[in-house]
Amino acid sequence: MLLLVFTAIGGGIATASLMWPQGALLSLLSAPFGASLCTLLAACLLTARRGADWQAEPDLDRQADEMVAALRGVSASLRDGRADADPDNRKVA
Repeated sequence: MLLLVFTAIGGGIATASLMWPQGALLSLLSAPFGASLCTLLAACLLTARRGADWQAEPDLDRQADEMVAALRGVSASLRDGRADADPDNRKVA
């Protein structure tokens, strides 16, 4: 995300400096458009670079669901007072 922010800042400054010979007003008005265009190009580059990782999302969702289920199981067994859920064998009130 910071890459996109810095790209926007750099793109705005570059556009303003390239448009400065045309006039100060045009330079200042075109800077946001240049910043937006540079940010869009950087976002497209990041998306293309990530590539096949976008298809791995269901696997990450499954792993997160398994982790949440395991944590809920530990929480339920601690609530029931079973010692096997607590590796330090502490009683939790």
